[in-house]
Amino acid sequence: MFKITSLLDILNKLIAKHAITIFVCVTVAFGGYFVLATPPFMGIDEAAHFFRITQLSKGQLLSDKLPSGQYGGLVSSNIDQISRLVIDQLPKENQKRHVFRPPAEYYDLLRQAPSKSQVLVPFTGSAVYSPVAYLPMIGSMFVVGKLDVSIASTIFILRITNLIAFLALGILSLWLVRSSQSRWFVLAILLLPMSLFEAATINGDAILIGLTMLFFSALVRYIYDEHPSRKIVVIVV
Repeated sequence: MFKITSLLDILNKLIAKHAITIFVCVTVAFGGYFVLATPPFMGIDEAAHFFRITQLSKGQLLSDKLPSGQYGGLVSSNIDQISRLVIDQLPKENQKRHVFRPPAEYYDLLRQAPSKSQVLVPFTGSAVYSPVAYLPMIGSMFVVGKLDVSIASTIFILRITNLIAFLALGILSLWLVRSSQSRWFVLAILLLPMSLFEAATINGDAILIGLTMLFFSALVRYIYDEHPSRKIVVIVV
C-alpha cells in the first residue's frame, strides 16, 4: 500500500511539473506513428471527412442533396476510386483477423494528383459537421489544391495539420489547468488511444475533443482563479 501511495505521489508531482511535456512527447510519438502507419483512407470514415474538407475548401458550406436523398457533393473520380477500394478491403462480419492487402491500383491512384473529372458521391455522415471542426485542414487543403500534389501527399499533409492543431489545443488546455488537479483528467482524455488516433487521421472529431477540453479547462480556471484580471483573459479564451 505504501509503495502504491509513493508511486502515485511521484506521478502526481511529475504531471504537476511536466504535464505539457508529457502530452507533447506522447502525442508526437504515437500520433506520428499513426500518421505514417495508417494506410490512406483507413482512418475512421476518413474518406468521407476528406470529401467534406475538399468541399469546404472550395467555399461550399452546405452539402448537396443527392437524388438518393443523401447528402454529398462532387469528388475527383480517382479519389472516389481509392475510397471504394478501401471499402472493399474492410473486414467482413465475424472476420477475426484481417490484413490490409489492397490491389496495385490502390497505390497507383495514390500517386496521382486529383483528377479533373468529378463524380457525385454521398458522404452524409460528414456533411453535417460544422466547418469549425475542419478549419486547420481547410486551410491546408486550400493551399494544396493550388499545387500539383499527389493524393497520398495531400492525405498526409491533412493528417499532420490535424495533429498539430490537436497539439496546440491540448497544450493550451493543460496550461489553463496547470495549477489544478483537473490536469489529471484533461491529460487522461487527451492521451486516450482513440484521441491520439483521431488526431493523426483526417476527421472533425480531434478538433472537437481539443475544443471540449479547452472549454472545460477555461471553465475550471474561471471558477477557481481568484484574480479578476485573469478571469477576463479566460472569458476571452
